[in-house]
Amino acid sequence: MVRMINGNNSVHESQLFSQLPIYTLRGNFSVSFVFFFFPFFLFSCLVLHSFFILLYFIFSGYVLFYNISDIRPIDTTLT
Repeated sequence: MVRMINGNNSVHESQLFSQLPIYTLRGNFSVSFVFFFFPFFLFSCLVLHSFFILLYFIFSGYVLFYNISDIRPIDTTLT
């Protein structure tokens, strides 16, 4: 809720940041550390995930297109 300060609807910076201890180092440092580095961790996971998907498609394309000569029909003449 916005308080009336000096006749206008503005909140002082110290009052604003006292409501948000997560984003300041004055609060719990571990919580602020996690909230600060979580987007970087998420982005690195996304990059690694896309890299492994790219490797999977490259390897499956290699297996599909370069090993076609190894695919032979099943020999049904054996009794």
